Amino acid sequence: PASLYKFQTLKSLDLSRNKLSSIPNEISYCPALVELNISENNLTNLPNLSPIKTLEHLIINDNKIKGLPLLGEGLRKVEASSNSVSEIRASTFQNCSKLEILTLNKNGVERIEKGAFSQARSMVVLELKENRLACFTEAPWSEKLDILALSFNRLT
Repeated sequence: PASLYKFQTLKSLDLSRNKLSSIPNEISYCPALVELNISENNLTNLPNLSPIKTLEHLIINDNKIKGLPLLGEGLRKVEASSNSVSEIRASTFQNCSKLEILTLNKNGVERIEKGAFSQARSMVVLELKENRLACFTEAPWSEKLDILALSFNRLT
């Protein structure tokens, strides 16, 4: 319901395990939102989340999301496993210099655009397990990277 997005001080919103098919653009009216959990729904896309500068943790696992929107500069952790993301666009993470953890397991990712992780200089964990990657040339430009998980892909 749109009425949920009028709370100016809301820090955490958990809408997981529902039957949501969309998230309205009004989500950007929650200027204090730090954590958004919309996992296990029927979502196929997401609105632009970049206006929510305070958003640090985005949980969108187990949906049907085909592409990730432009994400906000405050994000530190994105959990987006078990969706239908086939391509990681360069624009998605262009504002995400604070991003530390990204999980995109079980999506069917086939392609990562050049420069997709160029701004992810704080990345510590990148998980792309169980996808369809035949090559991996776009590693994050982070000296902090501790875990790079690429198992069960098509790498040669």
